[in-house]
Parts: sequence; C-alpha cells; structure tokens
Amino acid sequence: MAAAVASKRYRVGYAQSDKPISRFLRSILFSHLIDFDETAHIAGLCSQVAEVLGITSKKVHVQLFWQSTDADQITDLLGARVNPPGYLVIHPFARWRYKYWEISRFCEVSDRLARAHGLQPVWTSSPDPEEITLLQTAAAGCSVKPLLVPGTLSLNQMACLLKGAALYIGLDTAITHIAASTGVPMVALYGPTELWRWHPWDNEHSLHKPVAFGYRGTIRSGRMVTLQAGCEHYPCIRPHCYGETENPCMMELTADAVCREAAQVLATKTDFNGAHHAA
Repeated sequence: MAAAVASKRYRVGYAQSDKPISRFLRSILFSHLIDFDETAHIAGLCSQVAEVLGITSKKVHVQLFWQSTDADQITDLLGARVNPPGYLVIHPFARWRYKYWEISRFCEVSDRLARAHGLQPVWTSSPDPEEITLLQTAAAGCSVKPLLVPGTLSLNQMACLLKGAALYIGLDTAITHIAASTGVPMVALYGPTELWRWHPWDNEHSLHKPVAFGYRGTIRSGRMVTLQAGCEHYPCIRPHCYGETENPCMMELTADAVCREAAQVLATKTDFNGAHHAA
C-alpha cells in the first residue's frame, strides 16, 4: 500500500531472479527494481537504493547524530562514577533468546576487564521489564558493580554514550550496530546468524574485501572484532535452536576469548590517517 501511493517517479524495491511471479508483480508496483544479492552486506544493499536515487558516494558510512542536550544527559548519567581511563559498555541482550550468551559469562568478562584495564562497567538494556529485571539480577553477581542504564536512553543518547566509551561488548543486536557506527573499540558475539550480511559495519574499512558468502568464524577489522562459534549446520540459522535458552553455538564462545580480544583492541591505537597498529 505504501509503495502504491509513493512517488510516481521513484518507487525502489528488491526482487529475486529465482521467483518470476513475485518479480513480475514487483515490476508493476515499483518503478526501479534491484536484483537482491543474498551475498551482500545489508549496508551495501542500502547503498544500491541510494544509487538508484542518484545519490553516489565512495563508501558507505553509517552514523547517528545527537544534540548537545543529549551529551549533557550522558555527562550527568556518568557523574562521578567514571574517571580516567574511562568506562566500558556491556549490552548483554538481543531481541531473540537464541542470540543470548550466558549472563554469568558477561559478569566474568565485566569484572576481569574492569580490573585489568581500570574501566568502570556500564551495563545497558532496553525498556523491556524482563530485560531490566535480568539486568539488575546480573549486576548483583558482579564484584565490580556496574552502573546500570535500564532502557532510559533514546537511540541518539545511546550512540553518544557509546561514542565516549573505551570499549563495547555486546551481542547480535541493534545496539551493537549503533556501537559500530561510532567507531568505539568493540567485541561482538554472534551465534546462528548470516555473518556475511549482518556483521557490524566498520566505517573506516567499508572498502575492504567483503566477508565471503557462507563464512562463519572471526572477523577482525581495525579495532572491531566479531566472534562467531563454528557450527557444522548450514545455513547457520538453526530453527530448532530458537526456543533454547542457551544456544549451543553461543556457548562455544568463552570468557577467555572475549577478554583476550578485548585486550587486543584496547591495545590498538589509531593514527590520524585511520591506520591501526598495536601499542
């Protein structure tokens, strides 16, 4: 319905070549059809729409913006709890339970990184009551008590919080993609997801060779690391895992591995030309 009442000149949509009936119907509905490429990252697909609209760029750059009032709210939120060398943000939730990591492992990672690097942990959640309860319960299990942000920030304010962090740890969820857009050093934990399409987008390295279709494993790009456990099933989406509280793929990721990767990205410096080197 929305496409039918949209611009007469530009109605852009995707179509799959192996679905001729659907493609024909879409050719009537849309003024410009784009062949859907299942091997491409979602950010690349978005750039195709821009190109059809006559908007060209040398690379895809993802960014959120915030106002000075948002920055002031983050400063008030952190208050006296955060001193140099700063804070780390942990977002231990995702929309789907099969993307979760064991919460006790987040507690271990939070405590170890706080002690090793002198960072104040800041744990965040959505406004969902179940997440807030789990957030508060998990925090009680940390020996280095985190500052809790239980879904009180807008997405723009969340981006501001992440931009100022020394480190981010999170799952396959929207907040991780927002974190990636800010350039914060990060370790993302992925399970049964099409990694080549949905890995966090590195603005500085978006021109690099894309992740191969079907790839599973670890992606290191600048100060951004995505960890994904191996799996003998293909594709990596495992429907019978959806209802499980602890996905078997996710449980293969260890606290040791996360802490090791976090230490590495924290030790990597960036010069003014965007190059990276170990400290």
